[in-house]
Amino acid sequence: MNAPRAKSYSYIATRVITVQLVGSDTAIAEGVTGFGSCPVLDLCRKLIVLGYDPNLALIAMRDGKIALRVRSIGQAGKLSTRHDGIGFERFRPGPGSRPSSSAIKPRARRGVA
Repeated sequence: MNAPRAKSYSYIATRVITVQLVGSDTAIAEGVTGFGSCPVLDLCRKLIVLGYDPNLALIAMRDGKIALRVRSIGQAGKLSTRHDGIGFERFRPGPGSRPSSSAIKPRARRGVA
């Protein structure tokens, strides 16, 4: 009987963004705040707009424990929750879905080698 194989990933994150989850609708990292039913995905989209490397990984923390790991903020930024609340679908920008300039502070590019 063969032992189960360990998962291998074709990515190596040089830097990981740490996110603090606040309540059920807020995620904060790097001075940027994501809101909504899935605030981590909103935060990923905002970080990409600010020029962060899409290949950066992200770890979301709640009460000092890892609640969520994101392999790539670029991949996560392309997702949204399905309307029925079960699973994910491709993010489709609509009216008012673009990150507002008041929620994003301009800053130098981060996480780029």
